[in-house]
Amino acid sequence: MLVRQVDTILGSVKVKRQRGLPVIDPDQDDRLVGIVTKTDLLATDREGVLVQDVMTASPVSVRDSDPVAVAVELMGKFEVEVLPVVSGKTGRCVGVLTIDDVRSKSKAGGQGMAGEREMSDDM
Repeated sequence: MLVRQVDTILGSVKVKRQRGLPVIDPDQDDRLVGIVTKTDLLATDREGVLVQDVMTASPVSVRDSDPVAVAVELMGKFEVEVLPVVSGKTGRCVGVLTIDDVRSKSKAGGQGMAGEREMSDDM
């Protein structure tokens, strides 16, 4: 699930059940422009507030071709539990990787994130 920067927080209430949702700009080929998290939502309780007004702009992200070790390193360095995944070929946001996904992938012995296009259901 992705949200647009012009969506309203009220319209993106699904975020409250997620750890974080990538924010895309459809006018820029669905390029990643931010991430909205539960922490961002705590900053406002007003109806009609736009996602772009509370999102974290230019979030750290990984490419779909990056090894899981890169995600682990970034999650630790930046103290985040959610990383948007961007296509190395098109630059489009293709999903998210959560700390739970990384743990599952590590236990399964996975090497890379290629092919993981959908966001985790348990974000």
